[in-house]
Amino acid sequence: MPIVWKGDQFLDKLDKEFDKKLVKIGRNLVQTARRALSRSGTSSPGRYPAKDSGDLQASVNFKLNKKDKEVIMYSDEKHGVYLEKGTSDMAARPWMTLTNKKTEKKTKQIMKAKLK
Repeated sequence: MPIVWKGDQFLDKLDKEFDKKLVKIGRNLVQTARRALSRSGTSSPGRYPAKDSGDLQASVNFKLNKKDKEVIMYSDEKHGVYLEKGTSDMAARPWMTLTNKKTEKKTKQIMKAKLK
C-alpha cells in the first residue's frame, strides 16, 4: 500500500488557519482602539487622545498582509499620526502603541490556540 504525502494540502490549510488568527488579532486591535478613542473630555500626553469629532475613532481599521503574515492597524485620518508621534507643539498621545500593549495578552492567546 503506497503512502501518499499531501504536504501541499496540509500547508494550504495551515496557511488559511494562520490567516484566520491574524484576522482575529486585527479585529481585536480595531475594537480595542475604537473603544479607547471613544472617551470624551481632555487628554494627557502619553495617554489615549480624547474624542473630538469621532473621525479618528471611525477611521481605525486593519489590513492583513498575507505575504508577510502581518496585521497592520491604521487610520486614514492624518491627525492620527500627529497624535501617535506628537508634534513640535503637542506631546504624543500614542493611541496605536497603547492599543498594541493593551491587546498583547489577547494576541498571545489567539496565537497559542490550537489550529483546527
